[in-house]
Amino acid sequence: MARRAAEYNEIKDCTFVPSTLPGAPELKPVEIRGLDRHLELKELQKRKEEELALREAEVFGLNCKFEGNTVPEPFEFNTEARYDKN
Repeated sequence: MARRAAEYNEIKDCTFVPSTLPGAPELKPVEIRGLDRHLELKELQKRKEEELALREAEVFGLNCKFEGNTVPEPFEFNTEARYDKN
């Protein structure tokens, strides 16, 4: 905290304002080789992940909407049918 306060006190009175020359050359955009392909591959990967998420939602029923509740019904073991085969 003390270091930050010292740095602030050191630069608070700074009046530096950079000046540009009227005849200074204008900066042109820099061409980065392979950037277009990189961005294309990132877009393809993003699209692939979205398609995978949609497919998973379809297959695993993540978007399934149920009407009403499941009603449990009584059951019984049909053990007599198993023993009558002999």
